[in-house]
This record gives sequence, C-alpha cells and structure tokens, in this order.
Amino acid sequence: MRTAHGIYLNIYVQAGSSCTKYVSEHGGRLKIKVADKAIDGAPNLALCTFIARSFKLPKHSVSIIRGESARNKTIEVKGNPHELEKKLSALLDQFLDTTND
Repeated sequence: MRTAHGIYLNIYVQAGSSCTKYVSEHGGRLKIKVADKAIDGAPNLALCTFIARSFKLPKHSVSIIRGESARNKTIEVKGNPHELEKKLSALLDQFLDTTND
C-alpha cells in the first residue's frame, strides 16, 4: 500500500529458519523466513535489515508499524513510493523466478 512517505508491506514472519529469505505468499501477506530465533525482538531487527538490504536502503528507512510481537507485521518502507513499488515488483519477479526453477 502506498503512503505519502513510502509504502507499507504486509509480512508474515517465520523465525528460527536456516537462513533469511523470501518464501511465498501466506494469507495475503508476503512470507519471509528469518534465521534469528524469536528471542528479545531479534527477528524484528533481522527482518528490517533484510528488507532494507533488499531495497538497497539504509536501515532507518524500514520500521515495524504493526505486529511488533506477532508473526503478522505491517512494515513501513520510507522513500519515493513510485520507486519503492518498482523495486518491490522487481524483487517479487526475481523471487518468483527463483521459486519456479
């Protein structure tokens, strides 16, 4: 969803995976596996860092808006909404290409 300051991403997080990666769609949300175990908010930091790197943005551009202690999270990615949507589309295309091989 586009906002005045960027975009919101609806994410489903699975903590304690062998690596951090995009996985699939889960209940209308993008599912991301995070390597960090669900202890002291470690998966939240790992998730925000992973998304920032995926979008090639500084870490402070990504924050959790909703779901700090839940698997379902709403993430705000700050920046030009149009450019962020293009990057998201490219990331999803790349993700779909790698999962269909």
